[in-house]
Amino acid sequence: MTWLWEKVRKSFLNRTLTFAVVPCVSRSPIRDHLHSKNIESCEETEDHWGDRLSPCPFCGHEDSPILARSQRSCSDPTVSGYSRLPPISNSNQFLTYRTTIPPINNQNPTDQNCRKIQKNLQIEYKPQYPTRHETREEFLQEIRKAHKNENFMTVQRFYMRLFDSFSEICALFKINPNQSGAKLDDPDIHLEFVYAINDALKDLSSGIHKTVLKSIINALLENNKNLYEKDEVRALFVLLQCPVFGTQSSAPIFAHLLNYIAQLNKDDHQLLVHWFRILELDKLRSLIRYIMQFITLRQFSPNDKSLPPLGKTLWWIPSATKILALINAANKLGTELLHFTELYNSALDHIDLMRDYYNWQSFRPYECFSYCQYPFILSIVAKRIILTKDSEQQMILNARKSLVSKVARRQTPNIDIFFLNINIRRSHLVQDSLNEIAFKQKDLKKKLKVTFAGEPGLDMGGLTKEWFLLLIREIFHADYGMFVYYSHSRCYWFCTGQTDHTNLREYNLIGVLMGLAVYNSIILDLSFPGICYRKLLSPPVVPTVNDDSVGVVENPTLDDLNEIMPV
Repeated sequence: MTWLWEKVRKSFLNRTLTFAVVPCVSRSPIRDHLHSKNIESCEETEDHWGDRLSPCPFCGHEDSPILARSQRSCSDPTVSGYSRLPPISNSNQFLTYRTTIPPINNQNPTDQNCRKIQKNLQIEYKPQYPTRHETREEFLQEIRKAHKNENFMTVQRFYMRLFDSFSEICALFKINPNQSGAKLDDPDIHLEFVYAINDALKDLSSGIHKTVLKSIINALLENNKNLYEKDEVRALFVLLQCPVFGTQSSAPIFAHLLNYIAQLNKDDHQLLVHWFRILELDKLRSLIRYIMQFITLRQFSPNDKSLPPLGKTLWWIPSATKILALINAANKLGTELLHFTELYNSALDHIDLMRDYYNWQSFRPYECFSYCQYPFILSIVAKRIILTKDSEQQMILNARKSLVSKVARRQTPNIDIFFLNINIRRSHLVQDSLNEIAFKQKDLKKKLKVTFAGEPGLDMGGLTKEWFLLLIREIFHADYGMFVYYSHSRCYWFCTGQTDHTNLREYNLIGVLMGLAVYNSIILDLSFPGICYRKLLSPPVVPTVNDDSVGVVENPTLDDLNEIMPV
């Protein structure tokens, strides 16, 4: 190495060559071993060098007398004297860093030697995980021994080390610790081992729980995580299942974990969505319960001031709701693992739902959070309240528009402009009703008011309910030929006979009729199978142009048919 270093030194003196050596990140070892003699001269010559000072490349001293390369010549003593350059040794402590050498002419032998040095120094550094040989059986044996002897020091040290860093988590749980990347259908971790550790942690003391929380804090705050690709997602997937987050005291730490996961990129979120489907159902339900409890706790803050102020934690609920959205996406990815009602948070029925709804309508998603952005979390009670209040507001707005229009045309307004007036004959109930709906499309969002011909009376809600009851009973009768009732499943389905354009028009008007019932908060005694609502949501937003795929359910199964005709 001596002759090679001497050759590089001569090339450095005789040619225009920039050679940057980066021996170490830490400054103190360099100051102690590599540049100790130069520190005093740096401090003593501050006035001599003036404005031409530049940081010392070895000790980092801002007042170093070593000039920048553009400011010095080959005769400069700081160039000709190599006593300050660090010696080259066989130690591998510098292999993680690379020298910076500009492009070199390949035709010159000296330059080729420098290129070989550059190639030798540029060694890729692979993550080095700690070695863990523990198995699930050994852990369970240690837990039984600790309960028998009532000595949990070994178990506590195990948990403290396990959750202290992402690399420790991956070293213990990864099937192949040196694997890079991940698959959608397999997280490549020992899930049974994870379940055993979490189940054992539930029965341990609060002191061990505090130890686990401290270690999780260290893992989340760890800088420069040197991990294989996608191991960060694996570690977060394991941490998310930890049972210590079921208590109120862990809420601030749980918030940072949820926020960490919410800020991952789309590819990592896709991995989590598929991995949630691999979890056991009771583990998935426990995870949902932890997040629901966290949202409720932050939404309805306790009076004991045990949580940080609401103004400083506005990101808590959005982060948690985004994780629930990933779980909801996993539940809908294939066959539903959980019933959709298990993702309802009934506590949200008691918040100011209309304020939340107006925030959703008035602001963009990234400007203001709203639970209406995530309707899967709102119960049917909350949705009914929102729909009813919204209908009332729209009725008032449409009535106001009609009044303004009358005044603008200098016409005398009357009370009827505030309502959708339906005048029908009992002898022609269906035909008159459908004609009235078809001719008064512009007034459908006004409050409904029904009048029966030849029957004086004021509709205070009773006539409207009677009209809906009689109309639905006649339209859904088997003799009318539009719907068929299946007694075994107790539900209606569309008549499978041939239909013409007249029948299609009547189906459309019946749909409007049902929309009017919902809009006016009228409950109809109708029962349809689940696939009917899937037809209504295919696609969720009807396109503006005619599309043959509207109302077509993708991938229907025999279970859908069994729901209608079980026999």
